[in-house]
Amino acid sequence: MSLVDRIKELFRENSYHPVDEERRRFLGNIAYGTLALTTLGSALGLVRCTGRNDSPKIPLSTTNDIPPAVSNIESKVAERLENFEQFNDDAYHLHDTLIIKYTNFWNEYFQKKFASSTFDGINLGYKFEALDPMRVKAMIMLESGSPKHRNTAYRYDPMQIANQGDYALAMFRDGQVEGKHEWLIDRLREDSNLRIAQELANIRNTPRDTGVWDYDAVPKPNRINAELSIKYGILWLWTRQIIIGEVKEGEAVAGYAIKNTRGWDIATERYNGGEKYRKNVWRLMNGINPK
Repeated sequence: MSLVDRIKELFRENSYHPVDEERRRFLGNIAYGTLALTTLGSALGLVRCTGRNDSPKIPLSTTNDIPPAVSNIESKVAERLENFEQFNDDAYHLHDTLIIKYTNFWNEYFQKKFASSTFDGINLGYKFEALDPMRVKAMIMLESGSPKHRNTAYRYDPMQIANQGDYALAMFRDGQVEGKHEWLIDRLREDSNLRIAQELANIRNTPRDTGVWDYDAVPKPNRINAELSIKYGILWLWTRQIIIGEVKEGEAVAGYAIKNTRGWDIATERYNGGEKYRKNVWRLMNGINPK
């Protein structure tokens, strides 16, 4: 097995697990070092590459056949390839490990729980589509990534789930907002393995003061933190993606079940801001400055 193939294999082994930052840098350095040596060797005639007319066949990427969820986050984030000029500072890689960890966590959860099994005895049978961690990264940049929020919203609540007046935190913590429930969130809160209500029981919403979110107004034990924000921000995005429908017996409603999915673009619109927000997320995911 060639060195490049071994690097690909190592990435595959970590495709649904958090990858240590030092290991990512090490693998990235090896990959690019190998590419550089191959290129130099070909130019000097030290390496014979076969191809049409014996032209050098130089690999442009070592991640072409890696699953997208890994390829995007590893090549665009972990290896420090710039998204765009404003967000190329190391500070904007602060949450990469959490993004990978909880994107993979919820991907695995929904794949195992829903994709080919039943929920409350009702067959679901919808096509599973994994969430790309690069989408989460792009959303965080839009939600809290501006330089003026680097030490406030980006630090404490990167996915902005705890803002006073928004529903996400209250729905997960309390199970309802103003008496309104969501069937899927009720089922998730009942899953004792997730412990959603317990994890969020003491977290308060962040109040707004003179036009800014005032994190200092919330005592530290009750303040949202980056890990909870990312973990449950991703789960909120999942709940925006899934379509719930009635299950009838004759004319009577017998219950509810997951009927279909909207796709991640529509889920992104429903998370915040509609079509313009979704387009800016797409631009960020593809390395384009959303001006």
